[in-house]
Amino acid sequence: MKQLIVMIATILLGIAIAVVVLGFSGTAENLSSGVNTKIMSTFDGYYTHD
Repeated sequence: MKQLIVMIATILLGIAIAVVVLGFSGTAENLSSGVNTKIMSTFDGYYTHD
């Protein structure tokens, strides 16, 4: 059980560090728009836009 908690805490810490680093380098907006584009292109296979 303790190992699971440590693993989750480590993952959250890694995500937090990545967000801070990307935020300071100014590429967080580019990253999020790239992720949004990827999500939209994935959904385009399932849904058609009006």
